[in-house]
Amino acid sequence: MKKILMSAVACALLSGSAYAGGKGVVETEVVVIDIPEVEKVYDDSFYTLGLKVGTLGVGIDASMALNHNFSVRGNINGFYYKRNLNDLINDDNFDSFGGNADGELTLLTVGLLVDYFPFDESDFRLSAGVYYNGNELKITGDTSNSTETFPFGPTTYAANDLGTVTGNTVFDKVAPYIGIGWGNRNDEPGWSWSLDIGALYQNVPQLEAKAQLTTNAINLAAATAKGYTQASIDGDVNAEIAKVNNDIKTSEFADYTKFYPVVMIGITYSF
Repeated sequence: MKKILMSAVACALLSGSAYAGGKGVVETEVVVIDIPEVEKVYDDSFYTLGLKVGTLGVGIDASMALNHNFSVRGNINGFYYKRNLNDLINDDNFDSFGGNADGELTLLTVGLLVDYFPFDESDFRLSAGVYYNGNELKITGDTSNSTETFPFGPTTYAANDLGTVTGNTVFDKVAPYIGIGWGNRNDEPGWSWSLDIGALYQNVPQLEAKAQLTTNAINLAAATAKGYTQASIDGDVNAEIAKVNNDIKTSEFADYTKFYPVVMIGITYSF
C-alpha cells in the first residue's frame, strides 16, 4: 500500500515538474478509495461463575465456553440439617427409640456437565453429565429407655439389650444427569440468572443399619448372659437389612425413588 501511494506521489511530482515551465494546464483527477469500516467483533466470554439454590442444596457453578454452542460446567452442592425427632415419635405413638431419636439429612453432590445451546440467540440449553451423589438420610435412636423389641434376622432383641440403633438411607454414588436450563451462555460479560430443571438417576435407595451392644453395665450383663455379642448382633442386623433391601427393590416404591428431581435457580457472572 505504501509503495502504491509513494508511486502516485512521485508521478504527480514528475508531472508537475514536466509542465512547470510550460504554457499548458495539467488536470488531474482525484481518486477516492472507500475503505470499509472494520466492525469490532467481541469475542465470547470464556468463564462464568454462579451461586444457586434448590433441591440439591446451595451450590456453586463454574463453566467455560468451548465455542458458541457448547460449554463445560462443574458444580458442587450441599446442605445439612439435623433435628431431634422426639415430637414426631410422640405424635405417632412410636417409642421404639425410647423417645430419643435424631434425624440427619445430608445433601452432597459434585457434578461435571456439558451444556449445549441449540439456538444462536437464546440462553436455552440442554445439559447432560454425571454427579457424585453423597445424599443420605440418617436416623439414630437411643434404645436404652425403650420398652419395644427389635427383630433382627432370626433373633428378637429387647431394646435395653442395645445401646443405639442407626439407620442410614444411601444411593448410588455415581448418578447420571439429564436436564434443560437457561443461562450460563458465556457470550457477554456481566450479571445474569440461571435455571436448571432435570433429574439424577440414583437407582433404588439402600438401607444400611447398625445396632450397638448396650454400654450400660447392668444391661450389658443381661445381654451377655443371653449370649449376645457385637459380632452376633452385626450378623443378625445384616441379615435383616438384606431382606429389607430386597423388599424395597421389588416393591412399587422403587419406581418412584430411582430419579431425584433437580430444580436449581441462581445468579451468574460472566467474564
